[in-house]
Amino acid sequence: MIKGTDLNTVTAQKGVFIRNKTQKDIFDLNRNSSSNFTFSYFRLYFTNPVKSINKIPVLMADSQRNDIEVFKTVLTKTKKKNIYSGYIYDSETDNNSLLLFCSENKGDRYTLYLFYGYDPNDINQVLNKISDIWLTVSKVGMR
Repeated sequence: MIKGTDLNTVTAQKGVFIRNKTQKDIFDLNRNSSSNFTFSYFRLYFTNPVKSINKIPVLMADSQRNDIEVFKTVLTKTKKKNIYSGYIYDSETDNNSLLLFCSENKGDRYTLYLFYGYDPNDINQVLNKISDIWLTVSKVGMR
C-alpha cells in the first residue's frame, strides 16, 4: 500500500500480468508476483474510433470483480518506451490512484504499478524512478 504523499515516500503495489492463452485481450495476475491487487485480471482494448476524441481509437483497460467494475481507464503513452499511464478512481475517498502499465515480451506480459492514493500533477519523476528499476529488472530477467 501507499506510504506518504510525495515521491520520496511513496511505494507502489506491483503485479505481473500474463496474456491469457484463450482470451487474448485478457491479462491474468501471476500469483507468484506477490501482489495484493484488488483485481486478478485486466482487459486491454481499443475504443471504437467514432466514440473517441478526434475519431482516433484509444487504448483502454478495465477489470471487474464479482461483476462490479474495479476500474476503467484510458491508457496514455508516456515518454518512456512501453510504459502507459492510467488511473483508478476511488469513489469512497474521491481520489485517483496512478496506475502504470509496463509492456514486456511484445505485449504478452505487463508489470503494473499501483500508487494507491497518489495522483501526481507530473508523472515524469515517477516514470524515471520506475523505469530505472523496471529496466534493471527486465535486463536481469533477459539473461
